[in-house]
Amino acid sequence: MATTIASRHAWRDALTSERVIVAAGALVFVAWSVAFIYRSSVVVNGTRYFLLFDDAMVAMTHAQNFVDGYGLTWSRFGKPVEGFTCPLWTWLMIPIHWLPLSDATRPLLVQCLGLGCLLGNLAVVRAIAREVAPSSPAVGAAAFLLTAMYYPLAFWSLMGLDTSLGTLLTSSAVLLTLRARGTGSERLGLLCAVLTLALLLRLDLVTVVLACVVALARRGSLRIRSVGRWGPPALAGVVAVGTYFAFRVWYYGYPLPNTYYLKMTGVPLVVRVTRGLLVLFDFIRPQAAVWLMVLWASVRRARHHSGFRLLLAVFGLRVAFSVYVGGDVWEDALPGANRFIATAMPLYFVLLAALVHEGYEWLAERGTGLSKDWIYAVTLLLGVAHNEVLEPMTGMKRMRQAVHIDLPPYTQESKVMLKNALKLRNNLDRRARVAVVGAGISAYYTRFRMVDTLGYNDDVIAHGPAKSAPNRVENAEAFLPGHMKYDFDHTIGRLRPDVVYGLWKRARDEHAEALSTHGYVAFEDTWVRCDSPYVKRMLGKLTKERRGTVSPCPIE
Repeated sequence: MATTIASRHAWRDALTSERVIVAAGALVFVAWSVAFIYRSSVVVNGTRYFLLFDDAMVAMTHAQNFVDGYGLTWSRFGKPVEGFTCPLWTWLMIPIHWLPLSDATRPLLVQCLGLGCLLGNLAVVRAIAREVAPSSPAVGAAAFLLTAMYYPLAFWSLMGLDTSLGTLLTSSAVLLTLRARGTGSERLGLLCAVLTLALLLRLDLVTVVLACVVALARRGSLRIRSVGRWGPPALAGVVAVGTYFAFRVWYYGYPLPNTYYLKMTGVPLVVRVTRGLLVLFDFIRPQAAVWLMVLWASVRRARHHSGFRLLLAVFGLRVAFSVYVGGDVWEDALPGANRFIATAMPLYFVLLAALVHEGYEWLAERGTGLSKDWIYAVTLLLGVAHNEVLEPMTGMKRMRQAVHIDLPPYTQESKVMLKNALKLRNNLDRRARVAVVGAGISAYYTRFRMVDTLGYNDDVIAHGPAKSAPNRVENAEAFLPGHMKYDFDHTIGRLRPDVVYGLWKRARDEHAEALSTHGYVAFEDTWVRCDSPYVKRMLGKLTKERRGTVSPCPIE
């Protein structure tokens, strides 16, 4: 009998060991991610299309146009504009377009790249937990599970955004900083390389660079007398980033991405920050008690533990940056961390896992008889809670999406955009100029000369005034980063697109009036310039779809 009981305990310990839990978690995560990628694809006219989030499709369009010989730009005409904020991620998309694949399949490779980055990040997160809590292997397994379960991070990454690589570089920089206890040139050189890649990926990851450099300086790893060890790799990084800045000024004409001017100018700072604080509050509110406990426990530990200080600093700076820019435009559609905070969420999960383990030890010292299974049970519960599936109003919807009963967010909207893009491609002369509101899918799958209504890829609009932005703190909720500027006199009157697909919802009447004034005729959401030589076939098609009604435009 005693032997049987001992055998059962041995099996239970084996099944709850860190390695088994991590291996099982990794397998489940890969299977879940494959299902997510499949569920986010759509079938149109008998062809399966793998689609990325529309912002990622903008970067894909830049890569596509580069390979097609139009340069690293979006519009296929006029001066080049840097319509992306992730140079390194966009460069990685270029080799994908050298492969003999269809446009329907190429986004799948980007999704697979995102999955690879997520798996690499999980391994790094486990290693960070070991550095922070070397005597508690369960902390690494718990942080691994919390990160793997976090839906917003998986969503942004598997939908093709640079979030996956940004998260991997952020976690790697933190790990290398924790391990760079001396002034060894090898580890400092690798850290400099990671920080350089982070800056080439997104300039706002300078927050990570700052936190890591300060941590190294406090530790004495950057002394002047050891500059011979850390100076050369640091200089190489400065030269690499400086070279791209010089290229940006030479090629695009500005030192910063076009989206910086679009989002950060024309709106009072106080309005932007107020909106950032509001969306941050909405993000924290569902688990406010957990957040406060993690913050309190981590600050207490950080006074005597440099690892906790670094994790808190990186996470805090990412949150501060999100507040500074006003949050993300997609806050309401996908609860949880936005794209700026998501890159540092694994660090928060390490802190949370350490708190759970500390709670277990506190209870164990009081003779509660709890096994380590308690740690993993609490971890799973917290992982579910942080995905907001326990919320009374929206929890069931989030749960159905998380288990793939419902489609991922934006899948249906992307399918509609794809259908309309293919309809334009099949019925419009390839030399036509097309204006759109959604700049990703519409441009990638048509290869027309494009006009961007909201200015992501138009420096005239980006550097212009904000037309619909709130100027008072009381109206800060109405601020949508990157969606406050438009100039119909420019996009319609001067650029003269042959077709305009879709009206900007925040200025629908003004947009329609400008189109009518300049001689455009409406066919539902499609507006056609009657004097264009490239729209005759499309006019015939649209007129036929209206059941033979006479076209408002003369057709020869």
